[in-house]
Amino acid sequence: RMEAVANGVGVFNTATVKEAKGAIIIDEDDNEFIDFAGGIGVVNAGHCPAPVVEAIREQAGKYLHTSFNVVTYEPYIKLCEELAEILPHGEKTKAMLVSTGAEAVENAIKIARQATKRPAILCYTGAYHGRTMMAMT
Repeated sequence: RMEAVANGVGVFNTATVKEAKGAIIIDEDDNEFIDFAGGIGVVNAGHCPAPVVEAIREQAGKYLHTSFNVVTYEPYIKLCEELAEILPHGEKTKAMLVSTGAEAVENAIKIARQATKRPAILCYTGAYHGRTMMAMT
């Protein structure tokens, strides 16, 4: 079944998920697995917690996604304000919400370069910073 998937896509488990709840994944053959990787994108909440599913349904009835740099939206601004309140530096603190770790790493590099006026960065070798070209290099 993986013939149409590009060779460069890392696949660590060949089971294909049918459904998942909490930390349990059920594959197409009804085998159950404990998701020790946290589903990467679900690591904080687990798979399909009722409050998260309900919040997604409610939001999907309003709008699915508008790129914030094209048109702003209140939940983004509100969360940035809440983060700025609880993070160090008070009024000077700003927040940026992104959807992947690689996007966070790349933006952190750009922000650090702009703030310091320095062209170089330091990073650990052997660490994982994301799958984009900048994050991998």
